[in-house]
Amino acid sequence: MVAKPAEVFVVFNNGQAAFQDALWKIDKWSPDAFSGEELAKISLDEIIIKGRSYPLNLNRTLDKLYHIRTGGTIDSVQTEDGLLIPTGNLVSNFISQRFNEFYNEFISISLMSVDSSDMIMDSWKKISHKIAEECQKAGYTTFCDDNFNSNIL
Repeated sequence: MVAKPAEVFVVFNNGQAAFQDALWKIDKWSPDAFSGEELAKISLDEIIIKGRSYPLNLNRTLDKLYHIRTGGTIDSVQTEDGLLIPTGNLVSNFISQRFNEFYNEFISISLMSVDSSDMIMDSWKKISHKIAEECQKAGYTTFCDDNFNSNIL
């Protein structure tokens, strides 16, 4: 039996946009903090990819839903000197309460407490390795190639 590949979906701008190629974080505290070439627009009932609508199958239930937390702006408060301090699990709580009929098991993994605009190359490598590790635990033949181009960070 051939295992199906894991599905990884990354969403920005208040859960409404996915980007391709170049992406910039232009405002740390805005719901529309990211700018770049949009690949998709996301709503609760459809995804629009390059102008073509794909209705979401709301009858589908995931076996597991993973949330890998980096402790970004939404789960933090800003100190007087501009640092982020984690204050809660707002995103995890929202997903587990609002969307619990769409998955059988919810796994929230906290890796660090840093906003994406403050991440360094080691932060991105840590995230990539954790995704590969969780996929391997689930039986997928996944590996992490962390030979990232440092000019892209």
